[in-house]
Amino acid sequence: MNTDIWRVICVYIPVGIFCLELIGFILILKYDTIKHLINNKSPIVSKAVLDIYSYESENTLVNEIQKSFAKDSSKVTAREALFDPYYRKATWVNIG
Repeated sequence: MNTDIWRVICVYIPVGIFCLELIGFILILKYDTIKHLINNKSPIVSKAVLDIYSYESENTLVNEIQKSFAKDSSKVTAREALFDPYYRKATWVNIG
């Protein structure tokens, strides 16, 4: 008996999961990491911190985060890594 169930298991399910993850990254991911925003002195740090964490003052959390990491972080945003022609190929190869 010849069935095509292998296509569902090996192709359609993984591709469907990948598409859901990609849509989630594009539509749901509002900010880069807090560490990245602090390193680049982004003006939306306070908004991102207050949206993500429930602190009375964002300065307290920002100071704690600044103490806990090194300064050698990349300046590439998540959107640039996924869609900029310079970084896109390496990012998609590493994801896939």
